[in-house]
Amino acid sequence: MKQTQQRASYRLGHPMTQCGVCQAYQKKEWGQFGTCKWVTGKITAYGLCNRFSALNNPWGNVLDVGTRTALAQVYDHARKLAG
Repeated sequence: MKQTQQRASYRLGHPMTQCGVCQAYQKKEWGQFGTCKWVTGKITAYGLCNRFSALNNPWGNVLDVGTRTALAQVYDHARKLAG
């Protein structure tokens, strides 16, 4: 059963923890909002709720070693900023 945004504590996410990289987020083909399997209403890819569950690898296996290394550096920097 879906929860309301208020009950799920829907809020602004962080680079490593946001709806856009959650298993439950469903992007629409158009517009800035998508939907969620667990939370009601319009959901932005930049949001976050208490039910967040990260995708194992949101980019699939299409990245070469150099790209993965660059992304790892960006993520390490984001983690440091997020504290």
